[in-house]
Amino acid sequence: MKTQYESVKRASPGYIIFFIHGNFAECYFEDAKRVSSILGLTLTTMTKNKEKTPMAGFPKYQLQRYTAIMLDNGLKVMVLETTKGEK
Repeated sequence: MKTQYESVKRASPGYIIFFIHGNFAECYFEDAKRVSSILGLTLTTMTKNKEKTPMAGFPKYQLQRYTAIMLDNGLKVMVLETTKGEK
């Protein structure tokens, strides 16, 4: 996931990147920190191999609502669907 995120961020500077994982939309790193305050989301941490990654997310059915709020706040948003087994 980190490699994919970093690749997309390099190719799309200035965008907030969300990944759809099942029924949730999630963002990571600086994106998570930024949107958690704008959207009033809880900033959590995902730990893998002792590396902590900031994370924020919401149910997929709220995607349209939260995207509108982000756009109203001047953010550019990209939403990526992941395939089964992709992390």
